[in-house]
Amino acid sequence: MKTEIHDSNQPIRPIPEQFPGRGEVKGFLFTQICSTDHGFCYEVTQDGIKPYFEVFRRKINKWFNCESYPSAKAFGTWAWTFLSKSEALQKLEQLAEPTQEEIS
Repeated sequence: MKTEIHDSNQPIRPIPEQFPGRGEVKGFLFTQICSTDHGFCYEVTQDGIKPYFEVFRRKINKWFNCESYPSAKAFGTWAWTFLSKSEALQKLEQLAEPTQEEIS
């Protein structure tokens, strides 16, 4: 069975600006509040809870030619959760700075 990567000449499908959660995050609503060339910040809401914010690096899924929202296991590695919008936006700004891996 031959596996092919989608055509890289096609435009990359962006993450939706707003979408309902599925699976383990069913019942949550994700709304993009900011994006940069390096990452995204989404507000996460659910009835009856205080909103929180998820910040993550921009990752391209080459198999499906789209930007990817992180799974739970990405948090702490290339995605982070914040209770404060200002702290989330500060982290998003930091993503533009080169990492130690990129400097080495």
